[in-house]
Amino acid sequence: MKAVFAHDHVFVGDGSFFYSRSGLPESVLRRYADAFDCLDVVCRSIYSQNFDLEPIIDKRINFFPQTNVRSLKGIAQYLRVKKNISSLIDGADVVIARLPSSLGRIAAAEARKQGKNCLVEVVGNAYEASRLHGSRVGKLVAPVEHYLTAREISSASDVMYITKEYLQEVYPTKGRSYICPNVKILPIPSADLIRRIESFSPGRAKKIGLIGSLDVN
Repeated sequence: MKAVFAHDHVFVGDGSFFYSRSGLPESVLRRYADAFDCLDVVCRSIYSQNFDLEPIIDKRINFFPQTNVRSLKGIAQYLRVKKNISSLIDGADVVIARLPSSLGRIAAAEARKQGKNCLVEVVGNAYEASRLHGSRVGKLVAPVEHYLTAREISSASDVMYITKEYLQEVYPTKGRSYICPNVKILPIPSADLIRRIESFSPGRAKKIGLIGSLDVN
């Protein structure tokens, strides 16, 4: 079987391999490849040779970078990008559309149009992502992005949420829903756990950290 995975994730390419700076390394993409044998990844990309990342070398995973249709220049390429995605879905058995994202939304709509099985993964709030992007364009399109994302999720047959309640309340669906947090927590060595507990003793300085990606605007 072949699956198409669509998301606006920006992979780094050097002409030979693709690399993920966060979120979608080979270990994550391999989960889909293991389930469907072959995975076509619809994404965005930038070219660079100055980085220290692990290459994605699994031959079952193929990349099909598209123009950023959310930019003022890229929106003129919308129909071409839609045609590219439609062609990939035509040769696939399953579509996985990760939302919020423009490419994921196009893929979900095309899958429904072609009658292909589609799983929509809901991994964030489209309004917040656009509103807090840091640009004027992001603030302007936030309500539109929120509406389009909500409409796609509402009409999807199968939806997977990474939260227990929050995203389900923001983006309810009429289809089947599942909960699957997209985290990977490794076991903690006993010595590290003990040291961590001791750090919360009265009088010790407290540290505040951020869990998340810094590779965003």
